[in-house]
Amino acid sequence: MQVCGHLEVFGCFEVFGYFEVFGYFEVFGYFEVFGYFEVFGYFEVFGYFEVFGYFEVFGYFEVFGYFEVFGYFEVFGYFEVFGYFEVFGYFEVFGYFEVFGYFEVFGYFEVFGYFEKIKKKKKKKNEEEGGRRRMRRRQVKEEGEKKKNNKEEEDERRRRKEEEKAIRYMQVSGAALLTHLTPSR
Repeated sequence: MQVCGHLEVFGCFEVFGYFEVFGYFEVFGYFEVFGYFEVFGYFEVFGYFEVFGYFEVFGYFEVFGYFEVFGYFEVFGYFEVFGYFEVFGYFEVFGYFEVFGYFEVFGYFEVFGYFEKIKKKKKKKNEEEGGRRRMRRRQVKEEGEKKKNNKEEEDERRRRKEEEKAIRYMQVSGAALLTHLTPSR
């Protein structure tokens, strides 16, 4: 373990592997590292934080809620989590990354630029179900209206075709009538 800057811990702090801090580091809750862990910049945890593998931060990093990493994790820029966040595989951020709600990565995930995941408040299941039903009813109604409009358009086309056919028939029979009525030379 190596610390070259300011380090504060007000709760339980465990390291079973190599740990480095060259800048400001704060933990006000439970913090665990069982593998290699590095911080070269500002790092904050106000809640439960776990790392069981390789973890790097070269810039500003914040966690105010539960955060887990069971694999390789890198941050070279600004990174924020205000809610529950999980990584069970390789995860990279080279730019700004924000999560204000639950976020999961079980495989490889990359961000080389700005990424934002702000989860809306969860609705009650009944409200969601009711919303889904309303949307489905609206969808069925719209589909019915489309079918009705298509049928009306098709009927209109059919009627026009029949009118054109009748007009052509009248023109042809009129021409035939004219040939019968005109005297031959």
